[in-house]
Amino acid sequence: MSTVVGDDPVRPTPGPSPSPSLGSTTSVVLSPPVRDRRTGTRLVLLPDDARLAALPRAEHSFLPAELDLTGEAPPMPGRGLRGERIVGAWTDQVDVVVLLADGARYTLPHNPQSAASGHGWGVRLPARAIAADGSRLFYVENGGLVVLTVDEPDPASHAPRAHVGFEVLDGAWTPGDEGIVLVGEHERLYVDITTGTTRRLTERAPGGYYQLAIEDQAGTPVPMLSTWSARAKLTGRQGYPLPIAGVVGPTYSSLSGWATAAVRPSTEAILPATLPRALIGVVAVSGDSPNRKELLIDSPQTDAQVRCPGCVAPVGWASGSEVLVRLRGTQDQLVRWNTITGQLSRESTIVGGDAHVLAVMSAS
Repeated sequence: MSTVVGDDPVRPTPGPSPSPSLGSTTSVVLSPPVRDRRTGTRLVLLPDDARLAALPRAEHSFLPAELDLTGEAPPMPGRGLRGERIVGAWTDQVDVVVLLADGARYTLPHNPQSAASGHGWGVRLPARAIAADGSRLFYVENGGLVVLTVDEPDPASHAPRAHVGFEVLDGAWTPGDEGIVLVGEHERLYVDITTGTTRRLTERAPGGYYQLAIEDQAGTPVPMLSTWSARAKLTGRQGYPLPIAGVVGPTYSSLSGWATAAVRPSTEAILPATLPRALIGVVAVSGDSPNRKELLIDSPQTDAQVRCPGCVAPVGWASGSEVLVRLRGTQDQLVRWNTITGQLSRESTIVGGDAHVLAVMSAS
């Protein structure tokens, strides 16, 4: 895909793309897509709130129809979590609640060592904190990195895997889920969770396999897709012509070789007369096939319908070709966007989302 410039390349294993499901009764086909002539990107318009509210439920949902983040959750049993994947987690920056595949939810215990550290940073739960297979979750409590593993004996007694000397703003598992990258305002840290060793990072490693970003090349902004190793080292980089002016938030990688991120569409480049208010969107690109590029655009008809900058954003992958997108408007909901068929279906409606940080497992 690109020239190797680092070491230890670990990448998702490509899988076959699913066949389009035409005429599905469990999704809604969006407005007919068009191609951006300059970049070849397929452009798809997001429906208005009325149509989004009427979306049917996804056929193979792994989250509950209503995801209530405000409800009480009992303490995690002393025996730990047994036999079920972690499919979701959220925090009010004080307590962390995990949601299991069988619907059970538990409040995680506070670690005494972390609470006594003297740091006032509270709990930080990055959006990509759940391992790809749902077997592990990490979060940072007052500077202590805590890793929870399903079926781990007596997890409540385990001390933090590493101590972090800065406030964590983001973080993610590296490819293979054996390491974690923690991101602060001015520094980044790689943690090997098997050995507990840490390494300060000089490169802007994002965690995860792919990173989509805008880079300045001789005064021209160029979208770039880079790949990273299991030890958070750069392994490749290539330009991806896309009609975007900026990337907002993290990049989510699928196991079938796709990457997705929230973006600011370039309204000067894509149909400015048709999309005068195309302020936010979600892009999905194939790392193996540069010509496979999709852009889901929110284009409200009036200024009153304009969503906030973070109100259309991916939170992971529901399958190898379905992006899980969080939409905040009349409703706060998670929807599946099928990048092959261009269909939307509802995964879950969120209650109490404004007061909590949410992480969702990528079920790809």
